[in-house]
Amino acid sequence: MATSTYRKYFDIKKQYHPCVTDELIRKGDVDWRDFYPHPTFVNLIETATDVIERKKPLDIWVEGGYGTGKSYAALALSSLLKASREETEQYFDRYNLDKTLKKRFCAIKERKDDAGNTKKIIVVHCYGTSSIDTDADLCFVMQQRIIEELQANGCEYLGESSLKDATLQWLSVPRNKNYFATIIEEEGYFSGQSVDDIIYGLNNYSGESLIMLVRKITQIGKENQLDMMKLNAQIFVKWLKEVISENNLQELFFIWDEFTKFFKTPIQDLTGFQEILEVSATNNFCFLIVTHTGVSEVVMAEDKRGSAGSDKKIIDRFVKPTSVIDLPDNIAFKLIGHALEKNTDEAVAAEWKEICEEQFADTDDSRKLVMEKLNQLTSSDITDEDMKNILPLHPYAALILKYIATSFQENTRSMFEYIKNDSGVKLKDFQWFIDNYGPYTENPLITVDFLWEYFYQDNGRYLRSEIRNILSAINSVKNNKLNEEQTKVLKTVLLMQAISYMNGDAVECFYATEKNLNLAFQGTPIGKGAASIAENLRKMDILYAKTMQGKTVYIVQLTVNPTVKKDEVEAKWPTSKLIEDDKFADTLSFPGALKLRYNFAYATVDTLGSVIIKMRKQTPAKGTFNCICTYSKTDGESRQMYDEIDKILSDAKNDELELTVVDVSATPFGIDRWNTFIDFRVQSESFEKNDKDQSRIYAGKASDVIGEWKKAIQVK
Repeated sequence: MATSTYRKYFDIKKQYHPCVTDELIRKGDVDWRDFYPHPTFVNLIETATDVIERKKPLDIWVEGGYGTGKSYAALALSSLLKASREETEQYFDRYNLDKTLKKRFCAIKERKDDAGNTKKIIVVHCYGTSSIDTDADLCFVMQQRIIEELQANGCEYLGESSLKDATLQWLSVPRNKNYFATIIEEEGYFSGQSVDDIIYGLNNYSGESLIMLVRKITQIGKENQLDMMKLNAQIFVKWLKEVISENNLQELFFIWDEFTKFFKTPIQDLTGFQEILEVSATNNFCFLIVTHTGVSEVVMAEDKRGSAGSDKKIIDRFVKPTSVIDLPDNIAFKLIGHALEKNTDEAVAAEWKEICEEQFADTDDSRKLVMEKLNQLTSSDITDEDMKNILPLHPYAALILKYIATSFQENTRSMFEYIKNDSGVKLKDFQWFIDNYGPYTENPLITVDFLWEYFYQDNGRYLRSEIRNILSAINSVKNNKLNEEQTKVLKTVLLMQAISYMNGDAVECFYATEKNLNLAFQGTPIGKGAASIAENLRKMDILYAKTMQGKTVYIVQLTVNPTVKKDEVEAKWPTSKLIEDDKFADTLSFPGALKLRYNFAYATVDTLGSVIIKMRKQTPAKGTFNCICTYSKTDGESRQMYDEIDKILSDAKNDELELTVVDVSATPFGIDRWNTFIDFRVQSESFEKNDKDQSRIYAGKASDVIGEWKKAIQVK
């Protein structure tokens, strides 16, 4: 028994997938019935019902962070819309969902027309936009997928008329016809057929034959970049309305997962996309998109791209608010517990139950604190049973796991991937732990420090820079030859410090206090000795004590002894260089009309004279005037600037400049900001050779000080 690992008692379910991908969906490895309908998904079902009932004739925007299960949610909704009444009711009953919503959802799938025939809901599920570069690409892919679903559902009308008419109209122009003839002859698209043969086919074919012909012609237009031959939004929208009407559809519900990249492609103002969205206003159509990026971020991206005029229209075509798929903590822990497949052998199951009860009791105080804080932070309803089902994951480790997994810059880690790593890379994750440890080994629980190897792999290269900066402090103590217990406590302090930083140092349970450290190791050999180990690390000058909200907190100080002289750094930063920083850009916001009427220049005490000389040499455009904005670093420079401005405006030689001076030196950079700025620059340059990440962080902090100066000026 003493040598048994946790694999004896449970395994990870084969059908458990930490992240639903297109490949898993296509292979059928994911069963939509297993998707747990948490509140945000139930809201999505209700929104979809409102749309199909035409209470909200709009489109739907689904968004959420990595690891929240939005792709799985999209698959579940798609499958639920396609499911029979029996399957639908079973899903609602299995998870005890609202009976009124079940009744409404079943009703929309059985609505009949005047002749008593059930109207069909056609659901199209598409994934990824990497091949979408233009409106034509978008329309082409949508059309092909819709045709496939129409055919699969026995719909007879495939929109032959609108497709044929658009193609014949283009070929009716002689130069288009001749050019097309050259292309098909050179490329051998239609072996032995002429353009006239193709036109004959367009006029005389019907059904599948006509669809295949038009599809081939459209593909030729796409491949040869024939703009008029491409499927533009106007033609597509006409076709879309036709297939909905002629097939008497209850709804054509188009779900497009992983749609984020579409908004990163410079499609001309998204006008085609806009026209497609507008179909939902007057037809039984809904375009549901799933993105990582929030709506506000998309709007900002479009603003920068210069197409802000279309943004409001685009956003207004979606149900508000957007359907945010979030994963409450209690659901996250339920899913983790659900992933563990218990051994069904009666003797082993009884032994595991006894072990669980013992570990549950051993971590009682820690569990109560974690449950209390998580329920406060997230309004979740985490129960004792939820926490028991994730053992041997220590309660405090579960808390840290939830938050550290959100700190990655790239989609490489999630709390679910920690449980089951499908990447093929060997990592010290949950599966590694249950292969190497058991309830009777020296380390019977996954404590916070066990998360270190998984999340700090490759020196934390995938972590957000500010988190990596904190965890990287462990590299500075490698020569101290810490023992195993000291290392475990140090890693725990660093992880807690990082999570506390992420939350603005506002959440007490993330503080590495004596109480919290002892709770983090409750139920393990270290136990209440964690606090004394941390204190010894403080005496070794590895940890430092800091007072936060009246609590003494152990932290790692992330500074370095300066390797550059302060006065040398100060000499590198005259006022003229301060105002060149990116954080100082557009400090004075002038209306567009003023920008056109004035030639703006920016000056400090050191550069004012040279700016005037430069202006004298320039010939301004007719009807424009010169304007100089002046800045200063100190009160002394402000007084000096005042005198220099007075001299310039009094000098008759400058009258021809028609000069206006905007003197901002009344709000100087200031001695306090200057000292803070230089301290950060000293740290940045001191870190530059050995740790470029920390160097960049301190440089960024220095720029932020300049940004504060900018805000102070704008307030004035």
